[in-house]
Amino acid sequence: MSLTSPKRKFAMFALAALVVLGVPSSVSAHAQLESSSPVPSAILEQGPSEIVLDFDEPITPVPRSIEIYDQTGNRLILEEAKIDPSDDTVMSAGGVPELPDGVYAVVWRALSSDGHVAEGAYTFQVGTSATSIDPADLLTGVLDGSAGPTGLSWVMGISRWVGYLGVVVLLGGIALLAGGGITSRRSKATLVVSWCAAMLGSAALFALQGPYAVNGTWGDVFDTGLWGDVADTRLGTAIVIRLGLLGVVAVLLSTLRGRIGNMTTAWWRSSVALVGAGVVLTFAASGHPSASPNSGLAVAFDAVHLGAISLWFGGLTMLIAGSVLAGPDARIVVGRFSRVATWTLPLIVVTGVWQTWHLIPRIADITNSDWGKGLLRSEEHTSELQSPYVISYAVFCLKKK
Repeated sequence: MSLTSPKRKFAMFALAALVVLGVPSSVSAHAQLESSSPVPSAILEQGPSEIVLDFDEPITPVPRSIEIYDQTGNRLILEEAKIDPSDDTVMSAGGVPELPDGVYAVVWRALSSDGHVAEGAYTFQVGTSATSIDPADLLTGVLDGSAGPTGLSWVMGISRWVGYLGVVVLLGGIALLAGGGITSRRSKATLVVSWCAAMLGSAALFALQGPYAVNGTWGDVFDTGLWGDVADTRLGTAIVIRLGLLGVVAVLLSTLRGRIGNMTTAWWRSSVALVGAGVVLTFAASGHPSASPNSGLAVAFDAVHLGAISLWFGGLTMLIAGSVLAGPDARIVVGRFSRVATWTLPLIVVTGVWQTWHLIPRIADITNSDWGKGLLRSEEHTSELQSPYVISYAVFCLKKK
């Protein structure tokens, strides 16, 4: 049976769609507050002179990272939060004014190492006299609207996944293209579309990070001052580097011109591999692995994990969307992809399991962390048909026909 059989091509598209639609929502182990001074629900004889927060990983303050509200909901002016020079997991804000007896809410907001906002709030009381103020009502009032502009998180999620999938398809497609045998015009279009997705998704995420971090407005997306603040963060620096490397990728692709389909030169393949590795590292080095224990090893595992996913899923997308199966060298290209999938799939599984163990070393901790709860929720919607082995097996069967 021909490789271009409509039924077989439809089956391939359907299986690929299952994977794309079944990708679990992003789950990140954001910074968690481990201790504070004053402690939650504390009853103090006199108010504190500063607020001190201790997290489980390094964090970056944003404007108004630590705030205090009195029991009427009025915000009290504090000094800007700063990081302890000797411990980048400790954030404090001084200048607390003299507090009369009453209930107060501490609201904090900071950037985790992965660029996501970690936030929370708690109450404490000054004076031992009974009060009619309900701490829960006070927290509800001061936290109203803390999520930032309406729809911002939703747009950021789309931007993050568009950029991520664009990079995966781009790098995997280029890797398959580098071996030669791909001549269709759709393969060029697939690379162009994935490059645009990677650029636009990354640029949008950078611009949106400002209002997201400071709980601003949609207008802050165009605030160049915030752009500078974002660029100074680990995530912002990584995105800027990624955009530059994607520009280099565009230049390398333009050098092929009419030679697409032929075996690329060793220099070209080495250059693309080096730049591609740099793009992959911008994800690993700006995420949670870079701030976790044994960060060097964690970043390496995360980079290998994403690189293997790119070679597998990006190559698979090129086979389907790039009309490679209709080309004269389809069997050769599919055979090459099958060999790549043979070793990338075990790498995906092994590095994924290691990262889960690294973040949650004890099984019991899964239900005690936001990361674990998110992982369990995502797995509830993942079926056996969405396993990468199923699609790769389908490609292998096409090769054997």
